[in-house]
Amino acid sequence: MSRRIVEYYEKEKIEDARLSTVARFEFVRTKEIIGRYLTAGPLVIADVAGATGAYAFWLAGLGHRVHLRDLVPAHIETARARARELSIALESMEIGDARSLPYPDGFADLVLLMGPLYHLQERADRERVLRESARVLKPGGRVFCAAISRFGSLFSGFQLNLLDDPRFEAIVDRDLRDGRHENIAPDKDYWTTAYFHQPAELREEIVGAGLACEKLIGVEGPVGLMSELNGWLDRKDACYEFALKYMKRVEEEESLLGASYHLLAIAKKG
Repeated sequence: MSRRIVEYYEKEKIEDARLSTVARFEFVRTKEIIGRYLTAGPLVIADVAGATGAYAFWLAGLGHRVHLRDLVPAHIETARARARELSIALESMEIGDARSLPYPDGFADLVLLMGPLYHLQERADRERVLRESARVLKPGGRVFCAAISRFGSLFSGFQLNLLDDPRFEAIVDRDLRDGRHENIAPDKDYWTTAYFHQPAELREEIVGAGLACEKLIGVEGPVGLMSELNGWLDRKDACYEFALKYMKRVEEEESLLGASYHLLAIAKKG
């Protein structure tokens, strides 16, 4: 499975641009949420499966000591080039698996898991990632755990008019049934091997790994489903401000969590 994921990202090279194009609201909201937990002094942060370093370079630019790790060699190559371009030094940039971290016990103040939990289909693997994150955290440290909603493919099907393809409809049916996303249409970019969570399931996995789930947040919320969103982001107008204001206001509303493309859990080491 890991090989398929690496091959997909090496071929498609989409992750470098995703957060600055189709996922801009996700990026803005996620940075705002993480920013609530950043103290004035430099923190040691492990960005695990951090792709090309979008969050890593943002955090390093704020003065924090960031270690980037990703399974895809092309992502690390891009991150190294970006470090030179931006003149921002990360503490380390390494190719590696989120299930086995090279850091010692009690190493980091914060761990970012912005991708591995939705690319590992087996619960045992996801909990292994979470346990590794807990191990390298200092007491009282936090893990930011990103997940994709169980209904993500269904949302995309309507937004992008994909449901007229019987193969995509079959993908949606499988995702809704058990969360295991597989692209059965090799001629179409219906993403790669993934796992889509129910909100309660994400909480259970965090607790099962020995962490406390402090918050579970809907990142984009229902706003992420609106076709007008990119226009608001371009203009930074009143609608954009309302989107930020009200998604923050209802971000923990249980009845709306599944209506967000992405979930972000904040887990704490006791």
